[in-house]
Amino acid sequence: VSDSAYQIDWPLGFRSFLTFLTPVNFDFLAMTGIGCIVNYNFFDDFVVMQLLPLILMATIFLIYSIGLKFHYYKEKENFTHAMKVVYPNHCIHYTMWLLLVIYPPLSRRVFEFFQCSESIDGESYLVKDYRVKCYDGRWITMLSVAIPALILYPFGIPFFILFTLLRKRKHLNDDAVSHRFGFLYNAYLPHAFLWDVWELFRKLFLTGA
Repeated sequence: VSDSAYQIDWPLGFRSFLTFLTPVNFDFLAMTGIGCIVNYNFFDDFVVMQLLPLILMATIFLIYSIGLKFHYYKEKENFTHAMKVVYPNHCIHYTMWLLLVIYPPLSRRVFEFFQCSESIDGESYLVKDYRVKCYDGRWITMLSVAIPALILYPFGIPFFILFTLLRKRKHLNDDAVSHRFGFLYNAYLPHAFLWDVWELFRKLFLTGA
């Protein structure tokens, strides 16, 4: 996000290099080049971005449900309790890794909704898209999406991990807890088990706030 989050006149070579990282921002409308065919603005891109985590989680849950039924059918009575535990653990790991990866661009997009310009001829415009007026019309309507998104993603994801790890803090070395949530803290010293939460807030500040 160096080209958009920071007001720095980057050299042309560096800006060209950043274009290769566009997929990491999950800006699907920009990547598809659909703007050459259909006129869309920030709000369309914003809605797609906010739906992305929900679509990903629904897809993972669907694949998980189908896979679980397939294993039941294949293994039948050999489908042990350990297998029942391990399978959802993989599903949880995959879901949370995806959330950690998309967290910075997702949070940045939420903050961009509230970043309005100074008054220009009595009007304030969205810095990300100067075709959009702030505090008026569709911007007001989209607040019903933006405010829940602000609570759910930039703050909701790290606080969910914080709450989960604090609730399990006395049992972090237990096999059941470690196998399910250990990827969030096993790489750190015991007293630093909340380091990933700190990292999420640091990313939020650097790329969003």
